[in-house]
Amino acid sequence: MLRASSFFAACSLLAGIALQAFGFYFFLFFVTLLYAYHYVLGIPPARLHNARTQAYCAFALWFIFPLSNLLHQWEGMPVRLQQTGESVATATEWTLPLGALLSSPLNNAMLGFAFMLMLVVRLWWNRQYVDASLKVNKRPSFLQFPILQWFTHGLLIASGILLSYCMIQHLTGLDIYAHDYYIGDSKRLAESGYFRAKGFYSHPLTLAGVSLALFSFYWSLFWQQKVNPHLSRAALAIAVMHFVLVILSGSRTSIAVAAGLTLAIPLCQGSLLQRKLSRKSWFLLSTWSLASIALLSLSGVWTRYGDIFSQGFLSSFHRLKFWQVHWTMFADQPLFGHGSAWIADRVRLAYYDNLGFFDLEEKYNAHNIFLEILASIGLLGSLIMLGTLWWWWRTLRPHKITPSAHMRLQAFIASVASSLLHGLTQNTFFDSGVLYVYLYFLLIFFWERFFTLVDAEYSVPSQPQQYTPSKS
Repeated sequence: MLRASSFFAACSLLAGIALQAFGFYFFLFFVTLLYAYHYVLGIPPARLHNARTQAYCAFALWFIFPLSNLLHQWEGMPVRLQQTGESVATATEWTLPLGALLSSPLNNAMLGFAFMLMLVVRLWWNRQYVDASLKVNKRPSFLQFPILQWFTHGLLIASGILLSYCMIQHLTGLDIYAHDYYIGDSKRLAESGYFRAKGFYSHPLTLAGVSLALFSFYWSLFWQQKVNPHLSRAALAIAVMHFVLVILSGSRTSIAVAAGLTLAIPLCQGSLLQRKLSRKSWFLLSTWSLASIALLSLSGVWTRYGDIFSQGFLSSFHRLKFWQVHWTMFADQPLFGHGSAWIADRVRLAYYDNLGFFDLEEKYNAHNIFLEILASIGLLGSLIMLGTLWWWWRTLRPHKITPSAHMRLQAFIASVASSLLHGLTQNTFFDSGVLYVYLYFLLIFFWERFFTLVDAEYSVPSQPQQYTPSKS
């Protein structure tokens, strides 16, 4: 059952936002929870503290934005809006409903992740004293349940399907979600006439963010020395497919980040520094580089980099205006920011107009995750967020780290680093498709550690008897 649920969860990860959510809650959590509740009769409460801490961290990261909105409502944000040039009457009458104030730019799946972990803690908190004599003999060894490996095998098939669809979309402009099954001329590349692929997502940048996160994770997994051969081959195949998907999306920043990580990941992990690469490794890197250049040229994506050096590019590069607006917003309220709900409702538009960008049609968010966070919650909120992330990171590192845990943590770090670099020109972690990738991995890590702790704490007796935890 766990093998099938992990497989289908991987397939749903690449099938769009709605199916991402379904796979996350149903396959990856609910089905696994039912299986664990049947077999795992109890673990010491001290072992559940890690899950509870992760739940608190996830909730804190989500709630810091609604808290900022509520603080601005309490201290009188409508009066401060007068500084942006709006009339006194309009500014002082400005209010927001409670639902808007309690919204967060982080997807509600972050909140759901916190509640799911707390549910696990609540269900198992007092189960360690249950008599398991009738069930203990049919409990399998959970060390034989490599959930990440099963998930990877499902992701391999799902990635192949997504790549096939995106190749067709890139060449023909087919979009099965559009009413006329056409992706639109706005996604057409001028030089080649082909289209920027977006897969089953709403925008090519979401596809780029998802594929970049998966590429960096599995590319890191492949270059680590202690990975098993089956997982290594699957990791390489997934990394190749998602590197191609990053190129087909036409995202200049994600392509540059993926190209840099192609060499940076082996270097950082010591594969190039501590020993000489084999001929197969050099052949792989050389072939990878040549094939990437050829694909960039044939797909027409290369011309998007040529546009950077064309005359008038800076005047048409609207991200510079986005950054200027949000930096000004942060400079006006550096300590507490403006609140994400207030920014989305009226503050952002007021700043665009106040800075003279009246005719700009695309008055968007910052397209920079760092500026967006600073403008929303200020320095104080950002420091609280960094502290929460640091505390969460501590919970991901077990006291006695195993080779497999070390392997997946390094891959996870590489993936987060890629999204942070991509976040220089995109609100990566505020994109639901990208955030779900990391929540999937975090839930997989949680379940694998949960089952491993069960095997570490309990032994299976040969005859039915009173089931008691070992003292440790």
